Parts: sequence; C-alpha cells; structure tokens
Amino acid sequence: MTRTLALLAAVAGLLLCAPATAVAADPLRTLGGDSPLCGHAGLDAQARSDCEATGAIEHSYPLDRYRFDWHIDTGITKDPTSNLLAAVQWLLAMAWLTLLYALKGVLLAFQWAFSLNLLGEAMRPTRQALERLHDRTLGQPWLLAAITLMGLWGLWRGIVQRRTIETAAGLAAASVMMAGALFVIARPAETIGALSRGANDVSLGFLSGAADGTLTNPSRTIAGSSRQIFDAVVLRPWCAMNFADVTWCTSTAPGDRMTRAERWLRYDPDTRERNAEWQILDDPDSEPWTNTPDVLGVSIPGTDILQADHDDIRDQLAGYKPNKADSERVEIQGKGKTVVRVGLFCLIGLGMAGCILLLGWLSLRVLLQGLLTLVLLLAAPVMLLAPAFGEHGRRLFTGWAKKLLAATVAKAIYALLLAIVLAINTIIASLDGDLPWLAVWLVSAVFWWGVLLKRDELLGWLSLGPQRDQHSSLTRAYHAAPITGPITSALTAAAATTVAGPATGLAAAASTARRAQANRRQDGDHGLRSTATSELRTRARDRLDHRYESLHTQLEQHDDAKEKTQGLTRRISTLDRTIDQAENAERRARTPEERGEAQQRRREARNERAKLISQRKALEPRLLPRAKEGVARKFIETADRSHVETGERYTTRQLDLQIEELRADAVHPATDERHAWRQATWQPGLPERKLAALTPDQRRDVDRHLVEQLDRDRALLAAVPSPEQPPTQLTRGARRDARSHVDPKELRENTDHARQARRNPAPEHHR
Repeated sequence: MTRTLALLAAVAGLLLCAPATAVAADPLRTLGGDSPLCGHAGLDAQARSDCEATGAIEHSYPLDRYRFDWHIDTGITKDPTSNLLAAVQWLLAMAWLTLLYALKGVLLAFQWAFSLNLLGEAMRPTRQALERLHDRTLGQPWLLAAITLMGLWGLWRGIVQRRTIETAAGLAAASVMMAGALFVIARPAETIGALSRGANDVSLGFLSGAADGTLTNPSRTIAGSSRQIFDAVVLRPWCAMNFADVTWCTSTAPGDRMTRAERWLRYDPDTRERNAEWQILDDPDSEPWTNTPDVLGVSIPGTDILQADHDDIRDQLAGYKPNKADSERVEIQGKGKTVVRVGLFCLIGLGMAGCILLLGWLSLRVLLQGLLTLVLLLAAPVMLLAPAFGEHGRRLFTGWAKKLLAATVAKAIYALLLAIVLAINTIIASLDGDLPWLAVWLVSAVFWWGVLLKRDELLGWLSLGPQRDQHSSLTRAYHAAPITGPITSALTAAAATTVAGPATGLAAAASTARRAQANRRQDGDHGLRSTATSELRTRARDRLDHRYESLHTQLEQHDDAKEKTQGLTRRISTLDRTIDQAENAERRARTPEERGEAQQRRREARNERAKLISQRKALEPRLLPRAKEGVARKFIETADRSHVETGERYTTRQLDLQIEELRADAVHPATDERHAWRQATWQPGLPERKLAALTPDQRRDVDRHLVEQLDRDRALLAAVPSPEQPPTQLTRGARRDARSHVDPKELRENTDHARQARRNPAPEHHR
C-alpha cells in the first residue's frame, strides 16, 4: 500500500513538472503565422534573431509568454473570495490573450500589405486568366458582334439621323477605348503591372521615409516599425499590468545582464521557473531554488533544473538580493490588487483596441487595393465590348478605367496615411523618458482613436481630389442607365458586380469627407453669426439705453429750463412796464423829489431786468430745438409704449439698425466722440458728473476699456455680414477672433440649431 501511494505521488510530481520541461509547439508557427519578411535580405541582427526564435520580426519570445501572472491560493477549502478573484484574473488573462492575437494578426496584415505585390507575383496566372476570358469565354464572335453593332449604330446615327460629327466622335472614342482594352489584355504586366509596381514603390518610399528617413531598405523599416508597435502596445502594457512599473520592468537588476522583463519572458506562465522568479521577489529571504523534498520517499525528477537555474540566477545577480521595493513590484499579482489590475486592464484594453482597429483598417485597405486591382483587371475582356453599345457603354468603360486607375494608385494614399500614423506614434513613444508611462499611453490612445474616427477626413485631405459631389464621374458609372438588350444589361450588371464593395473609389470617400467638412464649417459659421449677432444686439441695446437716458435727461432739463424761461420772460415784461412807468413819471415830475423817486424806480427795475435777462440767457443752452425736441419725445414715447406692450423697449429692427451704426462708427478710433457712450459701460451706474472728474489713472483705465470694447465689436462685426452684402464664408482669422469674444455655450447651442435646421429643413409653404 505504501509503495502504491509513493508511485501515485511520483506520477503527480511528473505531471506538475511537465509544463516546466516540455516545450509546447507554437500554434502561430505551425499554422503559418511567421512573418513574411523573415526571408528577406537586409534585416538587422535583432530581426534575424527574432525570426529564428519565434518566426516573427517584432518579438523575441513566443506570444503566449506575454500573459500576465497572478498568485492567489485557490481550492475548495480556501476563502471563496480568493476563488472569485482568481476567476476574475483568469478572465482578464483570456481577454488580454485575445488582444495579443488580434494585434498579431494586424501586424501580419501590415507586413503582408507591404511585402506582397499581387500584380507582380500573380501576373503570370493573371495573364493566363485574361487570355482564357478573351479567347475562350467571350472569344472572337462576341468581339465581331460588338464591332458590327458599333457599325450599325454609326450608320443609323450618321446617315439616317444625320449626326455626322457626333457619330464620328463617338466611333473614334469607342475605337480608342477598345484598342486600349486590347492593349491591357495583351500586355497586363507592361501596363497595369508597371503602374502597380510604381505605386508599390511609392508606398514603400512613404513608409521608409517617414520611419527612418531612408529609402534604401524598406524591409528593415517595416521590421523596425513592427517592433516599435509591439514594444509600445504589448511589452510596456504587460510590464504595467504585471509589475505596476514599466521602468523597473524594462531595466536590469544590479549585476544582471538581462532586463527583468526578459528574465520572466524566458519561461511560460504558471511554470515552476516563472513562479520561482516571482517567489524570490515576493519573499527575498526564502530559498525556493533548493531541490523539492521527496514525496513519500520517491524522488521527483526535474528538480535539478530548478537548482541549475538557481545557480544561474545567483551568478547573474552577483550577490544582489531583492529588497522591499522589488517585493512591492509583484504585489499587483496578488489578490489584494485585483481591482487595480482590472481598472488598469480596461484602460490599456481601450487604447490597444484603438491601435488594433486603426492599423488593421489601414493594412486591410492596402491589401484590398491590390485585390481590387486584380478584379478590375480581369474585367478587361468584358469592358472591351462595352464601348460598342453607344454612349452608355462608353460611359461604363470610362467608369471602369477610372476605378482601375484609382485602385492601382490608392495604395500609395493609404500607405502615406499609415506612414504618418507610424511616424507620430514613434514621436509619442519617444516621450516615454520625459513623461510617465501612463501619460504617454493616454496620449497614444487618444491619437489612435482620434485618427480612427477622423480617417475619412484625413483620407479626403490626402487624396487631393477636386471639390465636387460624391456622385461624380467616377461613381456615376455605378448608376448608369441600362442599355436596351440582354447583352448590354449583362455587361452593366457584370461591371457593377466587379467594382462593388470596398472599392467604391477613393474620390467618392474624399468627396464625402470634404462635403461633411464643408457642412460642419457652414453650421459653425451660421452658429457663430447667430451668436455674434446676439452679442452685437446687446451692445446696440446698451447704446440705445444710453441714448434713452441721455434724451430723458435732456428733456427734463429742457422742460425745467423752458418753465423757468417763461417765468423770467413774464417778470421781464413786468419790469419793462415798470421802467416805462418810471420814465413817464420822471417826465411828469414837477419837483426834484418826484423826479429822483422816479429815477430810483427806473434804475432798480433796469438792474433787476438785466439780472433776469442774464438768468434767461444761462438757461437757453438747456433748451432743445423744436425738431430735436420732437424726435426725442417721439423716441421716448415709442420706447415706453413698446416696453409696456412687449416688455422690451426696442424692436429687433431698431437693434439691427443700431448694429449698422456700430459698423459705421467702428472705422473711427476709440478717442472719437462717437464712442463716448461706451464710457457708461466702464462702471455701470456711475453718474456722468463723476465720469467728468476722473483721476489720470482712472482715465487710462477708461481709455483701455474703450479700446478693448471697440476691438471686440470689430471682431464680432467681421463675423456678421451687412444686409447690403451677401453672406460669404468667414476667413480663418475672422472666425478665430469672433470665437474669442462669444459665449462658448451659446455658440454650441446655435451651431447645433443650425445643424438641425440643415438636416431637417422646414417645409415650404406655397400660396
């Protein structure tokens, strides 16, 4: 019985040691997932070494080893929380492994996209397929029938309908098209093949030039770009999730010749060797490297590997012993840091998904352009017959030729965008030494997702296409009206099927992006004009309020002066009568006493009269002319009535007229008297008499305030067209200046309103 238990224990020990000693086959290599560049010349020593070790040019260790580790005691007798956290860690590991394989597929697509030349490597079978389609499938009878039909069409148009010039031009164009199709069918390598090789060379030139500034070794450039992407998206995030310190992970311990990441990646996860690496960091005082004790007297094989590895590590470390700081680096692998690891994984996974989607989309688009070119080229025997079916057939042929040309050269456009993405990604990765790794990762994630979401606009910008509607001549061939007859209908259907799918044309995508950008700019301009108009109406209201208060004060002074003047006039008239009476009394006086008394009354009356005349003259400046008084009273009466009826003193028409007056006054400097009303906006509520008695410092503040207000109004007026001028597109400077002086929230609301109005226009009402 004892021997049976010992034998069972030995078998269990062998099973436990199996992962450490057996070497599992890498499915990526057995399934043909090696990098297509591994056989190319010109790779550097690192890329060649990686190819020999893993079959990939971007990583030195099998992809499965980049799974992160966790160390949580589980079992039926353990705490249920530990089992739950271990399950969470396992799910995270599976999700991480899924992202790793997705990125691996994207990198393979990227490498295949720039190492595979379909028209170069598949030109011989392509030529054979073209010959079979032209000679055997369609053959000479179809070509003769097409030429006959073209001749009959020429006779009908030229002789019967007497459209000689149009018929001659149509026949000449059809002949040239058919000759061009025959030349392409006869020599595909010298025509489309040469154009494809040129586009492929330009693509590699874009990628090499943007990556390392040289065009001599594109294979090395692609290898370097792949390695840089893998290090930024896999290695460093793996260090972050496995040790919570990227710098510590990518550096070496004192006396060691390998980085800590390389030391761990030598072994598969959950093996004795890798667990021993964790244990010596988790508990530096332990000795996990000694031989495992016998189980029930039976020696377990494989423990000598641990002892040898222990000696190797001790020799490399040269006596260095991990400290407490090293132990803290592996705490994230325990159950206490599971929540932290989940949050970190979500952040990393989000950014990694953006990188995978962006690079995958660009790489697949580059591959699809080659496949599309091959499909369109094989449609040449069908397109050879199309020009014989009149104008619609020639239009169909023109559309096919444009799509074939666009598909051939589009690879260079996608390669340029991909080169820009890789160059900027390299720039962001170079900030790792200046910024914390998390900040660099967030910037990278924003960049990947931003380019992915704006890819159509960037593609439209790089295509340098003309500003035209997306249903241009390049895409109208899809919707060409069918020609009468079963043959032409079949031709149209075949052509439409050939060019459908992802090859709708680079010009259509560029035109769509430009159209969307123009709509956004138009909505933004409408919103900016509305917001600027609202701001200017506020300024116009301030100006009218100042005029209202000023006229109200002038009328009060006028009424007071008028009343006083009338009283003084009456008193002067009385004094005039008193003077006349005194003069008459003086003439009738018979005695000196009577004459002296009359003279005294006349003198006092004249003095009083002069004083009253002086007072009346002082009141005259406060009197308004009759016309100005009438305008002022009408203005105040209208404003008061409008305020009672509508709650607003001024109508929209009055405010818009004031805006035009502001526009006319804006050409004058701030020191002009036309802008005197702006002083009231310096300190609202400050009386006019205090404005006239300002200190020099206060006067400088007022002058600065006037200049700022005038500059603000000029910027807003530049965004609002005059009623006499048609609305035009705002310049970039005018748009920027106006945006700096409006409320951002109101601007967003007005822009959204303009967008909704454009998308859902109000129905027109017909009388």
